[in-house]
Amino acid sequence: VDNCRAYGNALSITLRPGDQAQVVNNTITGEGDCLMEAGCEGSCDGTEKLTLRNNILQGQTDFLQPFERTCLIYIEGFPADPLDMDYSVIDGVKGDPCPVGPHDICSSPRLVSTDIDNFDAHLQADSPAIDAGDPASAPTDDFDGKPRDAAPDIGAYEWAAAPAGAAFRVTREGDIYAAGAYFCGLGSGCFNTGRGADVAEWVRVSEEVEPGDVLELDPDHPGFYRKARSPYSRLVVGVVSAAPGFVLGEPDEGKALLALLGTVLVKATMENGSIRPGDLLISSPFPGYAMRCDELERCQGALLGKALESLEEGKGLIKMLLMH
Repeated sequence: VDNCRAYGNALSITLRPGDQAQVVNNTITGEGDCLMEAGCEGSCDGTEKLTLRNNILQGQTDFLQPFERTCLIYIEGFPADPLDMDYSVIDGVKGDPCPVGPHDICSSPRLVSTDIDNFDAHLQADSPAIDAGDPASAPTDDFDGKPRDAAPDIGAYEWAAAPAGAAFRVTREGDIYAAGAYFCGLGSGCFNTGRGADVAEWVRVSEEVEPGDVLELDPDHPGFYRKARSPYSRLVVGVVSAAPGFVLGEPDEGKALLALLGTVLVKATMENGSIRPGDLLISSPFPGYAMRCDELERCQGALLGKALESLEEGKGLIKMLLMH
């Protein structure tokens, strides 16, 4: 598929006849074909077993096929299914196979950052992975060497609350946590030097969306948003953000991060010709995709942003400055 080993899969496991393997308390992401792959080498007899416990599996956009997501796991060459998978958090993978096991969680793991270029597998305070792991399987410490408690978290890292009475703290990674609300004084301004370059808000969506999707108001469901479905849409509002620098609102099931301003990655198509830096972008006939504005008069009221990168063929993800 590409020049990487294992066809770009993040983790590839080979089992020989009778082999047993365990993958426990990991956080796995990747932009290859699949997150995991397991294959048989030799004449497997059906006794082989691959046990997955307490893992976070975060899908991404397929690098070579940006119109789809990475798959969860691909298994081949076994006379019987070797997979025993449970106590996982599964999000953003192709085909929506979750749940696989009875204790799997099918939602965002709420990591510090799921952006593939700035990935940070530490858990946020509202992560569903906290205290959700299988105690019988968890190791005694996490990837940072911190001890796991009697109710272990799913994933590579164990989350730890701030010490009692700590109303404000700054981690060594530079993340800032406050027990109360965050306010900006009049005239003082608010600045953020985090991973993202956009300001985003949690909004309710009426269909499944993913980072890079162009969103518009959903006229059939007031108060909700959906993928933009037509060219030159005047309902367009922004783009689904992967890792915003500043977030407004509260996360919840059925919500997505809508980038309101700043620089963001957007799905784009050459439907109206090649895109070059400086081109104005609008919604396209492909749901969730942007295209170049070729007639300025038609773009009035439908403008989404300005391209910061080129797109010379097909479809892809490009950087865009929001301007709607």
